[in-house]
Formats: sequence, structure tokens, C-alpha cells
Amino acid sequence: EDELLSAIEICELEELKDRLDVVVGRGGAGLSDGQKQRINLARAVLDKPYVIILDEALSAVDSKTESRIFRNLYRHFPEATFIVISHRLSTIMYCDRIVVMDEGRIVGQGTHEELMKTNKTYKDLVEKQVITEK
Repeated sequence: EDELLSAIEICELEELKDRLDVVVGRGGAGLSDGQKQRINLARAVLDKPYVIILDEALSAVDSKTESRIFRNLYRHFPEATFIVISHRLSTIMYCDRIVVMDEGRIVGQGTHEELMKTNKTYKDLVEKQVITEK
């Protein structure tokens, strides 16, 4: 049970803690898309994986919640390898290495700071996202 509660905390699912015994309808009826994504992630977290591949895994939650979840994941699984596919700055900016792709080609790689200085494609994406989030 402690592991389940830890997964709930990591994935920001506290609002469902009192409803753990509820039967969910087909396709997750009654749950938001963000709740479905966080539940799927919590199920993966329970396996304590060494490699975690996340492809737009939290696209249905707001960027602040997503950022908190990723910080939780990195803190609880410091030895794990994360492969994260995302368009959101809040998701990727803390990654050790970011690979920038444009039209299917790798056009840059490095840390957030390095790419902001050296990669126009990355810098443009970041600036557009910052403007959009305001």
C-alpha cells in the first residue's frame, strides 16, 4: 500500500486517493484525460522501471502540474534513464540531453542552456511557447 500511495503522490493523483476502490467504466469513463494519463503513469511507476519512455505522456495536464510530476519522477528515480518526447519546455528543460528535431532530422542536441545559445530552431520554439503561455 505504501508503494501505491507513493505512486499517487509522484503522479499528483491525490484527488483520487479516496476513490481507489471505485470501478472505472470502459475507456476510463468518468475520468478526465489528464487523470487517465496520470493513472497510466502511476501504474508504470509501481514497476520501479530502470528505463522510462514517455511520449507526450502528460499532454492533457497543464504545464505546471506536468513540471511538478517530472520533478517528482526525477527525485524518486534518480538512477532511471528517461527518454522523453515532448513539445513542452516545462517537460524537457531539466533533461540532461535534449535532441532537437525539425522535419524528421536532428538539428541540434545539448542541454537547455547550450541549445538556447547555439540552436535557432530550439530558441524559436522556446520563445514561441513562452509567449503562448503568457
